[in-house]
Amino acid sequence: MTRTSRHGSALPPALAALAACALLLAGLATQPALAASGAWTVMPGPFTPFGPLNDVTTFGRYGVVAVGDAGAVALSTDGGRVWSDRSPSASGVSSAKLRAAAFTDADHGVVVGDAGTILVMSTADTGAPTWTVGISAASGTIFDVAMDGLTGYAVGEGGLVLETNDGGLTWTREAASLTSRDLLAVALWPSGLAVAVGAGGTVLVRTGDTWQASDTGVTDDLIDVTLYAQSDASAPVIYCCSASQAYQWLPDGASLASLGAPPFAPASAVKALAAMDRVSGLSLLAVGTSGALARYDGVSDSWSALSGPLSSDLVAAASPGGSVAFVASAAGQIERTLSAGQTPLALAASPKPATASAFDAIIALGGSATLTGTVHIEAGGSLILEKRPAGSDSWQALKSVPWPADGDSFSQTDKPTVNTSYRLRFVYAGDVGALSSARTAGVRHKVSVRTTSFRLHVGNVYRVRGTVSPAKPGGVVEVWTDRAGNHKLGAWHRIGLGGYVKLTNGTTFITRKFGTPVRETYHLIVFMRADSQHVGGWSPRITVTVS
Repeated sequence: MTRTSRHGSALPPALAALAACALLLAGLATQPALAASGAWTVMPGPFTPFGPLNDVTTFGRYGVVAVGDAGAVALSTDGGRVWSDRSPSASGVSSAKLRAAAFTDADHGVVVGDAGTILVMSTADTGAPTWTVGISAASGTIFDVAMDGLTGYAVGEGGLVLETNDGGLTWTREAASLTSRDLLAVALWPSGLAVAVGAGGTVLVRTGDTWQASDTGVTDDLIDVTLYAQSDASAPVIYCCSASQAYQWLPDGASLASLGAPPFAPASAVKALAAMDRVSGLSLLAVGTSGALARYDGVSDSWSALSGPLSSDLVAAASPGGSVAFVASAAGQIERTLSAGQTPLALAASPKPATASAFDAIIALGGSATLTGTVHIEAGGSLILEKRPAGSDSWQALKSVPWPADGDSFSQTDKPTVNTSYRLRFVYAGDVGALSSARTAGVRHKVSVRTTSFRLHVGNVYRVRGTVSPAKPGGVVEVWTDRAGNHKLGAWHRIGLGGYVKLTNGTTFITRKFGTPVRETYHLIVFMRADSQHVGGWSPRITVTVS
């Protein structure tokens, strides 16, 4: 395939190969050593060394809490980037295994765990945590807790249901006669609806002041539950899961409706479920053993497998809303997605090169490159388009957009004067949350000639005069021709004598005098090789006619 010049003439095959080679080398020299950010990020901490985690929960826009064995509690207010140790064990209050947490803000929360443990945290003006033992009659394991302001519910062994109306300081027993099976998870909606699930398909629903047991038609142990509605004013839908599949249920429905099994490996089991409230509607995140991740799309009613960086068992998941979710592992790590497990940012550049190239776009000097971005992040932050011209060590902001914005894409043009790389950066909670792969636009040298046609008589002489832009002090242009020894059009080659011409003042060139010994027609092209800042460029084809 021949390359077409910006003037519409085909670049000679030999010269096209040379240009492509130079183009590739120049492109590799300017490619930034930056890998794309994946859909999942392993967050630093929350503990060093890592200890087993049992739950992760969120509060507000950026708040995250993780709890684990030996009374471990860690809290972050910036989306998991920096953690503070809020462990009750550090102050000697309790070193029990903590199973779950519910925080209303960075200063108030409740944690529950083994041996009837219920602890309430508040902070003084200094921000130091103060832990108080919640008063209850519980003695067995408490598996989960949910809070809405001062109201909350905790569930545990033997059908235990506890209620608090003072932020967790005191608890009373509820629904004592409804079940003796272990209750493993509880969820609470702002309207007052509460749902507890557990062993043998047990589902307890509280509406008004009354708990009721529901015959769901499921006998598998239900290990997690979450509620979802498009707005707080809407009646939520109940989503829960067993070790093998997820279910959907309306409180007035007759039975749980299966959403099918997440696409995990055969040996992986579901461990937790979280609902992400996206613009497009519900997304359920399922996590499981051996790092298993999957997303259920409520619009398409289908599951898709996700790939994350952690291979240990994933034990809990939580979402503060939008496309953001946090996942905790039994090995003590936290991974985060800002994009519901999809590639968060994608950037494309055009116009595309006509042939294979190290560049994503190639433009003539003075032309425009178009950058098109796709953003799968539904979270508060800033989207920044950055550029880095060849020869520069730093990125410069080209465009900044408050996020979320209407739609999930944008377009921006730029007129680079040298080869330039571009990338997208998403700032979440004051820090870089995601980076796209870089895309590089190459800028061609502009080679102009005074004339593109010579008509001469035998014995005349001529010179080719022209300019190169931008200026290249000390630079050299090459003169190529298709004139062959048999006076017929033949293979292109650089002129043997006078094929290299030094630039005057870095911009102008004048070739040696060329003779016209015989009647013939042939062509010339003046070529400027690629360098670290520009793509190789060539002049329009020059026709020489001798009569």
